[in-house]
Amino acid sequence: MMRYFWFSGAIALMLTACQADEESGKNEMSGKISGSPDFFNRLLILKEDQLTGGNIRITPDRHQREDYHTKAYHLFLTDETEIVANDRSYSFDEYKAEEDSETLFFPNQTVSVTTAEEVETTTTELDRYLTFNPALLPVYEAKTIELQPYTLDDFFTYHMPVKDNKFQILTLNISESGEIQAGTDLEGVIEHLASGELADWDTVGISEESPFYDEVTDGPVHAVLNDSEVLLFTDDQNDVIDLFAQR
Repeated sequence: MMRYFWFSGAIALMLTACQADEESGKNEMSGKISGSPDFFNRLLILKEDQLTGGNIRITPDRHQREDYHTKAYHLFLTDETEIVANDRSYSFDEYKAEEDSETLFFPNQTVSVTTAEEVETTTTELDRYLTFNPALLPVYEAKTIELQPYTLDDFFTYHMPVKDNKFQILTLNISESGEIQAGTDLEGVIEHLASGELADWDTVGISEESPFYDEVTDGPVHAVLNDSEVLLFTDDQNDVIDLFAQR
């Protein structure tokens, strides 16, 4: 079974400081979050930047960057913040008490937010990618947070490389007791890479609580990503090698 997903990760043009958009002056915003709330009860939400567009990615390194600007914010969650997810509504206190609370927020998940204050669209200059240096970002109090269903596109885009000479291969497999059974064949890929190209092949354990559990119940599946799209999604590891061999 070979499945293809063709989509582009939109990369925004250079942003200008304090650029107005349709959310300015309203008590609402939407964007992608970096994951669960942090120790200070904050969510990091991205509108867009010139490195990863409107998506958060795991692949940028923590090195200093010149002329890096982002439209991103911290959302402060209080005990009264309402969280809407999976056809349920939680207060933030109820969310923290839930046994499955870690399965609500995912990296690069889309959220819609109502804030206590009017939103002023602001572009912030940072010296590192936003997940490594978010301290200077504007903060808004979140009144309600609606979590949109987390999709494979969200997951794959989160893992896409930011460099156009890099490939990321992912093997998704059921994880039982923390053990991942699927193997990889990175050497088989490397022998077909052109000069200057790079590739990583990682395994990801999928638990029964994962939104993607149904994708791996019949066995491991494999995805090949470049910096802008999913090149291949298949349950046959040989298809991965063939993709590189036949270029």
